Amino acid sequence: MPSKAYKTFQKNLNQVNKLIETYNHELERNSGRGKKSLDHLTRAGLIFLCSSFEVYVESVTYETGNFITRKIYQPKKLPMEAKKTICLLYTSPSPRD
Repeated sequence: MPSKAYKTFQKNLNQVNKLIETYNHELERNSGRGKKSLDHLTRAGLIFLCSSFEVYVESVTYETGNFITRKIYQPKKLPMEAKKTICLLYTSPSPRD
């Protein structure tokens, strides 16, 4: 079963594909103007694709954290690497301090 993060990414990817279709359609329709006249669509597609991937990574991280916390009821059962990371996060100074 795909995660919610993947479903959201697929939905956002459809939007990117629509931008690509629009770009190709406009390129055919206005072939005399060249690709530079459509650079705004290229930038929009790239920005939306990057932001979609960022949301995907954040969502997967959140889903993973939820999965782990539902399965482990005692901190002693966490993997050593996770304990070290948590320790570093809580003992290092906050960037806001």
